[in-house]
Amino acid sequence: MVKRVFCKAYLLLIILSNISLSVYSQKAVEKDLSFSSWKSSAGEGTEISLKCGDSLVAQVDVHGSTEGFPHISLTVNNEDWRGFQKIAFDVKLESSLVGIQDCGKDFVAVLNDKCFINENIAGISPVNQEISIPHIDCGEWQSVEIDIRNIARKQVSALLLYFYDRPFNFDHSYKVTIRNIRIIGADSSSVYFDGVDYHLQKMPTVSSSAFSSVSTVDFLDLNITRAGTIHSISIAGDTIGVGAGQSSGIMLRDACSPLPPVIPEGELSTIPNGILQKSEIKSLGCRLDAKYETLHDRIKISGTVTSMSRKDKAVTIYIALPVDARKNWIFHKSLIHKTTPFVDGSNISSLEEISQDYPVVVLSDELSDHSFAFILDQAKPISYRIGVNPRQQLFYIAFDVTLLNQQRFDGSSQNRVDFQVELVRTDAKWGFRSGLEKLYTLHPDYFIDRVGHGGGWELYTRSQFNYTNEQNIAGGYRFDWGAVELDREHWEQNVHNGFLNFLYIEPEYMQFSMGDFREPTVAMVEQRFKKLIANDDIEWKQFKKLRYSRSSRKDLHRLLCAANVSGVHDKKGNIVWNLGNREWIGDLRFGSMISCNLSPHIPGGRGTVAREILMDAVYNDYIDKGWTAPHGFGLDEFMMSPNDYRRENFKYMETSISFDPETKQPMIVRGFSSIEWLKRLRKDYEKKSCPLLLFANCKGQMTYVSPYLDIFGIEDTYVIKPEYYRAIAGKKRAITNVSYAPPSKENLEYNMLWGIYVGRNAAYDVLSPIVKMLDKLYSAGWEPITAAVSETSDDASDIRLERYGNEQSDTVYFVVHNMGVNQVDFSLYFDSSYIGKRTQAQIFNDGEIKKIIVEGCKVPILLGNRETKVIALTY
Repeated sequence: MVKRVFCKAYLLLIILSNISLSVYSQKAVEKDLSFSSWKSSAGEGTEISLKCGDSLVAQVDVHGSTEGFPHISLTVNNEDWRGFQKIAFDVKLESSLVGIQDCGKDFVAVLNDKCFINENIAGISPVNQEISIPHIDCGEWQSVEIDIRNIARKQVSALLLYFYDRPFNFDHSYKVTIRNIRIIGADSSSVYFDGVDYHLQKMPTVSSSAFSSVSTVDFLDLNITRAGTIHSISIAGDTIGVGAGQSSGIMLRDACSPLPPVIPEGELSTIPNGILQKSEIKSLGCRLDAKYETLHDRIKISGTVTSMSRKDKAVTIYIALPVDARKNWIFHKSLIHKTTPFVDGSNISSLEEISQDYPVVVLSDELSDHSFAFILDQAKPISYRIGVNPRQQLFYIAFDVTLLNQQRFDGSSQNRVDFQVELVRTDAKWGFRSGLEKLYTLHPDYFIDRVGHGGGWELYTRSQFNYTNEQNIAGGYRFDWGAVELDREHWEQNVHNGFLNFLYIEPEYMQFSMGDFREPTVAMVEQRFKKLIANDDIEWKQFKKLRYSRSSRKDLHRLLCAANVSGVHDKKGNIVWNLGNREWIGDLRFGSMISCNLSPHIPGGRGTVAREILMDAVYNDYIDKGWTAPHGFGLDEFMMSPNDYRRENFKYMETSISFDPETKQPMIVRGFSSIEWLKRLRKDYEKKSCPLLLFANCKGQMTYVSPYLDIFGIEDTYVIKPEYYRAIAGKKRAITNVSYAPPSKENLEYNMLWGIYVGRNAAYDVLSPIVKMLDKLYSAGWEPITAAVSETSDDASDIRLERYGNEQSDTVYFVVHNMGVNQVDFSLYFDSSYIGKRTQAQIFNDGEIKKIIVEGCKVPILLGNRETKVIALTY
């Protein structure tokens, strides 16, 4: 069973997928999963029964307030689902409980694959892939389709559907009926590209001769035709892709049309170090102005798409590179996960894989030693995905934008959108790691270490542990999230210790209590909301009695009004009320968490008012009292606010507007307004010469928010996908985890692999030796290229290896971990060209130090079951 600890009743979704609720084409290939081998299960306090037949009918009875994780599951025999791109089913939710009738439920799918492991901690079963499902309303049949192209599915062993609650604090029941559940793929005769089945229509091609080329100093060459397509791409003189007879270059697609993308063609001209392309695409009502530009060791491809129509226009912009499908290309999606789609695609005609998690994706061929990557500019948010399509022989990036027939707040038009990506050469030997190294080198300003050290996450629990000051120092609890509760003595003690005092805020949500109702409805929430805004004295008198309403009426009224003008809308045009049962609300525990757009440009919006009342005023109060200034702000549930469909909010966005993958409605991508707010926050405090560090409880996709954060917090029992946070944080920024249960020693040691500190609920005496080692690793700095390999006569696939330090470092550290349960005897071979010729080694393990002489760049190591060791190399 997948278990999660709920943080304020929200599930941290691991995989963020494009979701569609539309009905798929009847020409698709489908595999029926509606057979009788489904089973049901639930934890303590919850009962679930399942009837299998033409439909799957699950009856769930919940006793009390504990989340029992009710779910149904289908076990399959390691099936290859890569030829399928969607999971689809019809679902109906029924309940006599008014709360469920009113709010519906959130479901989550989990796909288990034998070839995929989401690494987490030693001794815990691998976490598999969770996929968000559209919110399920109560009472009506609803069709659901889930895009699984971003999901590993080579050897599928199980599919699970979880019916998550925001738990009610009383007994309740509901029924879930599912029919026609199936997986869907494109027919082998169809033209399939970027998740769309074009059936017998052809992808666009243009016959044209070579025009000019752009080349880097490390011999990456892009040759452009007179029609603006890619004539060829080469590395060090070797051609790795030819565009003749296929789609390539910059292409545009009307997202509301069933037709394939269009090649703009147009007029091309040369400029110093580059090529310009100008085109009017009359069939789309758009104009393209693009540039291919050489910037030393990278090729920058950028442009602007402008609508010539007076209507909103949903457009997908492609930059597609032809690649030789005969090569053994490896698609590197992360530090851990990679696939071979061009090899596998020879047997699966509709195979396509995408990545949406990182600002860099690498395609490499180790046999020919050729490797290159797309790198995004993290300072320019835009909805994107990077994919490979073996059948079309393309490596591509797609941008989803909406061109709006309106002006922004500053008078600029929203009928035009800018886009750009960088193309770089990378080292095939190091794959994704080489791509990260290139990213950090090209854009160092996005990975600045403003803190200077790591540390553990201190919650509001210091008084509960009653540690001495020396014990707190030993435990490394350096990032105090709840410093607002400290008296001056302990505040200044933190400063003296080198600990950081943060002021807490949950910026994206306006919470208010419905704790005087046992079964509140959305209608009741909306009624109270409107009465409070209208300053209804009777409603205010009742409201102020509640535990969560103790702030001043004036401040609460301003915050409510701000939520009213900046509240996020769902695709039906309703405010996202997020009514639920939440323990911290108090009283009967019901309350609303209104998701808000934080754009600093919305007059009287949440982004402005919350700063004035909950942040700036509190910060300035410490200064006025003569205390040492707060170090910054702790941002809870950050990047959690959903996609915003509210039309009034669009004009206040600096970034581009995207569109809903199902309805094609314009929308602001989840978290984009929060990024603009964060940029303004940092800029304003820099103007005042005030120190400001930003510590986020990270939720959602971090590509574009990462440059503005200083500390990456993970509030969960353990860190899921630690390699993601390490890559996003870079070489020297703090990552810290607060666990809800005392973590095991094996867990703490495993986190050293990724340089992750663990805070509260980990005892100081257990943490102390680990913190000392983590401090050494932090000081040395993580390096994405390990510059070492592990070799053994046995299977070394369970060995994990990371490096801290470089050639200039006095000491270089290697952290090694055995993911398996069997003892492994192996040798670590390091590359002296990266770290210098080291002659001395110390192996740290459980307080013991073993010294050895290094011979031939080789260090022998013995690792036990789930064991972690640190090897320190010196000259």
